[in-house]
Amino acid sequence: MTFDNHGKIIRIVRDATQVLRNDDTGVLSIQRTPTFNIVGRDLCHAEYITVDGEYGQVCTPLRERRFYIRGPHAAPTDADDSVRFHDTIESALSEAMGRIS
Repeated sequence: MTFDNHGKIIRIVRDATQVLRNDDTGVLSIQRTPTFNIVGRDLCHAEYITVDGEYGQVCTPLRERRFYIRGPHAAPTDADDSVRFHDTIESALSEAMGRIS
């Protein structure tokens, strides 16, 4: 039997050192040590994969402590800062989850 979760994130938290496997769709990983991204010039603090296979990240701009979503569930780039940026990882993830239909 196949289950359709409509892209909702299955809230399974894994240790950031564990490797994601192909059957780990829906896993949310909060990284203990943020990863620097030279392309976006930011730090990646968390990542998620929906059960539909969509990947997204929670990041902070370099030298800032504001969190934002990068990926298919992100707020539009022209949105107000109060919509795009969050004070915590959890708040940013909640925003992403709210955008998943």
